[in-house]
Amino acid sequence: MHAASLTSLFAFLAICEGVVAAFIWGVWTSARRESVSPSRRTLPVAIGTILWLSAILLVVGSGWLEGDQRRLLLFGAAINAVSLGIGLSPVGRNWDIVSGVLALVAAPFCRRSRVVAWIANGVGLALLANVMRVAVMSSPVSFGWPVLPKLQLIFHVPYALIVPVCVGGALIGHIALTRALLRRGA
Repeated sequence: MHAASLTSLFAFLAICEGVVAAFIWGVWTSARRESVSPSRRTLPVAIGTILWLSAILLVVGSGWLEGDQRRLLLFGAAINAVSLGIGLSPVGRNWDIVSGVLALVAAPFCRRSRVVAWIANGVGLALLANVMRVAVMSSPVSFGWPVLPKLQLIFHVPYALIVPVCVGGALIGHIALTRALLRRGA
């Protein structure tokens, strides 16, 4: 595996920091809207997020995942389970992030048209599912695709944050948006 350039490393860490900051800001904003003390809700979420990501980096940095695909699959399942839990919890309720460029294009129209919001969310979920499928099938699992080299970013710090921060963040955002759209329709 080739070492990443410093520019690539800093760009990746900046993206992760941005996603985490958006999540924490979303928790703060939702607490203000609900007339709840923002610091009382946000501080435990921020501390929990930092502890969770630190634990992930410690597991990956220890090398525990390497050489045993069952551990790798368990690790990915645990990260996605936590993302699902956050997305369904009160913390994830108001964090409405939709995928990339489509979100930017659809955003001006979503307030006037629930259909546009549903389409953007559906496309985003489909793209996220595809990214997850490609990542798993390209990783060193026995049922994966016969590609070389295998995708091994999850074994390396800080790139192991791709799953919990980027993929998990997208999953949480799509769950939150789906819940908001369903509430609006009720």
